[in-house]
Amino acid sequence: MRCPWLLILSFFLSCPAYGQEQVEIIDSAVGELEAGDLSADNGVIFDLYPLKLTADQPVLIYLESQDFDPYLILMDGEGNKLAENDDLYDTNAGILINQIDPQGYGIVVTGNKPGVTGKYQLQIILPDANQLVEIQGHQSLIKAQTMMNEGSKESLLQAIELFTQGLEFYRQIGIVNRETVFALNRLGTIYSDFGEKSQALAYYEQAIPLAQQLQDKALEGATLNNIGSIYNALADRKKLLIFINRLWF
Repeated sequence: MRCPWLLILSFFLSCPAYGQEQVEIIDSAVGELEAGDLSADNGVIFDLYPLKLTADQPVLIYLESQDFDPYLILMDGEGNKLAENDDLYDTNAGILINQIDPQGYGIVVTGNKPGVTGKYQLQIILPDANQLVEIQGHQSLIKAQTMMNEGSKESLLQAIELFTQGLEFYRQIGIVNRETVFALNRLGTIYSDFGEKSQALAYYEQAIPLAQQLQDKALEGATLNNIGSIYNALADRKKLLIFINRLWF
């Protein structure tokens, strides 16, 4: 499929990203990545959608596929990359546009790996208030992880701020998911690396009941292991043995 155009429509559908909630979809397209489509020098196949928006509120570009792990790239009217995302909800992708550019955009749909093909659905959505908060929370956590990966003191401090911001967004609408537990563990890791073991422990301990609520034994075990490493660093052998027992028995 080469350079299909999105038309500005207005109708209501149930969006899989939000369960059974009704969301306003201002445009939708079903497409397929296939041999003969546009491709990059490295063999990555993609479809390109020119897009102009007239909405006066934030807009979500949402991509899903059962055939491949979707990857979205948003470009401005001159072809400069503005944003990219490959993991909004599980294996779906989404990008939030907060301020509409009247010059328009280019949307690149791809699997971001050479030769990946398959069917997909692309939607342009006006999220409601709760969905907007959820998306903002997710994007804060993505940015936080990027800052953490850089590893400098300055970037780690930015990561703390962004992880905290993302968690607060989720708390506002009562969301508890794996991202929440991961974020608390990441905060614990950063504070531990800074030598602030008590602060690290506080974040790890917040993560335990949430992992239990999700019935995620692997995540609970990883968090307990992090707690054990703190007690080991503090030379608190008694509490370390307690957590070793929780891990193995």
